[in-house]
Amino acid sequence: MNPRWLLPLFLLLLSVSLLWWWTLGFSAFTVFSYTLKKAGDPPYRVPPLKLACHNGETLLLSQVKGRAFVHFIYLNCYYGCPLSFTKMFYLRNKAGERDLFISVTVDPEVDTLKRLKERWSVLGAFDNWLFCRPEDRDWREKLIRMGVWVYKRKDGLINHTLDIFLVRGGEVRKVIPATGGVQNLEVL
Repeated sequence: MNPRWLLPLFLLLLSVSLLWWWTLGFSAFTVFSYTLKKAGDPPYRVPPLKLACHNGETLLLSQVKGRAFVHFIYLNCYYGCPLSFTKMFYLRNKAGERDLFISVTVDPEVDTLKRLKERWSVLGAFDNWLFCRPEDRDWREKLIRMGVWVYKRKDGLINHTLDIFLVRGGEVRKVIPATGGVQNLEVL
């Protein structure tokens, strides 16, 4: 082998190796997919995230009874959140009353319980759909452990995970990806 090619070959191998390591084996190319991959493959434990809900209830996400569909939103979101709500409505219409639906704000400083209750009313006021806000100081860390990325930008917009998490028995059993249409939501 020509010695002139050794250094470029070494640098190429080093670059590919670093990229493989950085993307968790070429499986996570965005901060969202990286955070989800670091949480592990389902089923995995839900962190004990304390939530205050629009109806006055307080619950621990890790102790929700039955099956719950959980997604993360904020009320001033005009981009991805409406699409996520559409998927939640689809799931609710398919599942009916037997499951719980939980919308958790990632902007608890702005999304008060009063505002959450108003939005709940506007969207149909279903008894089995809770609009909640995190109560823990370390709620961001707990969401990361669950596979949810949240980042508040300087302009006030919040980049966050739009996946829907199917939770049962204190575990994330399935992650319904944000990508794809509602036809791909055959999890019932």
